Amino acid sequence: MTYDFDGCGPQVFERMAQALCAAELGPGIVVFGPGRDGGREATFDGPVAVISHGHRWSGYIVVQAKHKSHTGVPKDDADWVIKQIHGELTPWVEGSRTTPVPQYYLLITNVRLSAFPGAGGRDRIVAVLEEYREKLGFVGFHVWDGETLEAMLDGHFEVRRRYAAWVTAGDVLATLFDELKPAVADLKASIPVAAAKELLARRSARLDEAGDRRRTRSAARVGVRGHTGAVPVAEPGRSRLGSGTGEFAER
Repeated sequence: MTYDFDGCGPQVFERMAQALCAAELGPGIVVFGPGRDGGREATFDGPVAVISHGHRWSGYIVVQAKHKSHTGVPKDDADWVIKQIHGELTPWVEGSRTTPVPQYYLLITNVRLSAFPGAGGRDRIVAVLEEYREKLGFVGFHVWDGETLEAMLDGHFEVRRRYAAWVTAGDVLATLFDELKPAVADLKASIPVAAAKELLARRSARLDEAGDRRRTRSAARVGVRGHTGAVPVAEPGRSRLGSGTGEFAER
C-alpha cells in the first residue's frame, strides 16, 4: 500500500517513527517527547536485529526522524536530507552537543530516496554518513526512507492501524468507506427487527416509566424506533393497516 507521509506533519511522523522503532528494535527503546531532545527521537542500548557494515548491531543507538512537508523532486529531496544530517551531526563533531555520540546511527525520513547508482539520493546520503562515521567513530548507520517505511508499515499491523488516519491517502479512505456503506445500512435495518423479535419473545412489559406499576401491556404492541424509523409490531390476532402506520385491526 502507498502511504501519504507528507501530509501527516512532523509530530505525527515522529511518533510513527518511534512506534516503528519499538516494533523493530524491541521494548527497550527510550522515546523522547517534543522539545529539546539533544538530537534524539529515541535511543536503544543493546543488541537488535539490524545489520549493517558487515555485522549485527549491538550497542548504543541514536534515532533521528526528519520530515519534509513537500516531497517529489528527487535531487531537492536528497539535498534537504543532507542539510538535515549536517545540522544534526556537526554539533557532535564540534563538541557543542553534550549527549553521548552514538555507536550506531539510524536516520528515518519520509523522503523517498532514488536508488540510481552513484548519483541517486540514497548513495549521496550514504557517502555523507560515511564521512561522519569516520569523524565520529560510528560502528554503523542505517537510513529508513519513505520506501522502507512503507514496507515496515505493511509488516506491522498495529502501527499501521494506529496511524492509518494520518498516512492513508484520502481516496483510499473514501474507497474503504464506500465498501463499508452496505454493511452499515444492513446493520441499521436489522436493529429494529432484532428489537421487535425480542419484544415478541418476552410478550409483556411493565410500564414502569409511565408511573403505573400495576398495569402491564403486551410488548408486541410497542413500536420500535431506530434510525430507520418506527417499526410497529402487531400482537397475535391483529394485523397492521397500511405500511408503517402503527394502526392495528382485529382479525
